[in-house]
Amino acid sequence: MNNIDMQFGQEVWKQLETIHQFGYSYSAIFSDFVDLGLLAVLSLTSNLPYPDVMERLQENRLTGKYEDEYVKIMKRYRENENREMGKRPADYFAAAFGLLPKGTAKVGQDILGDIYMEYISHGEMGQFFTPAPICDLMTQITGVKDRETVADPCCGSGRLLISAGKLNPSAHCVGVDISPMCAKMAAINMWL
Repeated sequence: MNNIDMQFGQEVWKQLETIHQFGYSYSAIFSDFVDLGLLAVLSLTSNLPYPDVMERLQENRLTGKYEDEYVKIMKRYRENENREMGKRPADYFAAAFGLLPKGTAKVGQDILGDIYMEYISHGEMGQFFTPAPICDLMTQITGVKDRETVADPCCGSGRLLISAGKLNPSAHCVGVDISPMCAKMAAINMWL
């Protein structure tokens, strides 16, 4: 990570790391963070047809299968039941997810993948992602035309797709990865 990416990645990680004090493993926390983030995005998307979606969101009244899955994950963190607001794992997850879009927008790159490589995979099982400048160069060399499909069969956290989207926002990005964790990170990055 470069210094700017590291700063935002560390802010997000600091929130997640706080959950570790309750006795949960870093890999479980990160996996749940990615799942919770994806479920939150999917829940919001599935609630868009409701005319009062913004009111529902503000009042924490979203409904549906994604919301149910979200709640199941949060129930695993028993401290959510007996700790005061602001000091629960739910609060740290929310703070981390709140920082992620801000940092990603500021640097325009994959902070989530950097956190994964730096703190979770440590490069295990080949989990090193192509550096963003190389992805940017590859998309500039190949070019991305309007409404063209950009496919990445080993998308990792979606860095090549991010570069293609920056170069041409009307591109149709398709990413596939053998790792469910990577596919989920790529989906969140595409939303960001």
